[in-house]
Amino acid sequence: MVDALGTLPGKIRTHTDGKAYDRIIVSDAMANGLSGLELDSVQIREHRHGKGEERRLYTDHYPIMAVFKVR
Repeated sequence: MVDALGTLPGKIRTHTDGKAYDRIIVSDAMANGLSGLELDSVQIREHRHGKGEERRLYTDHYPIMAVFKVR
């Protein structure tokens, strides 16, 4: 199994407190294109809703997305 977020450079934040709690785990076959799909990219979309503690009223997690391409 492969942590798709491991493909991203630098510090990874999936949570408003600056930590990376959330993960996308894929099989080795999907990570390397052996299953007909290949991991193409991973995105973390930091939201800007609210200010300070008010941000937690919306959500404290950032959406993360893995994109695959057909091989």
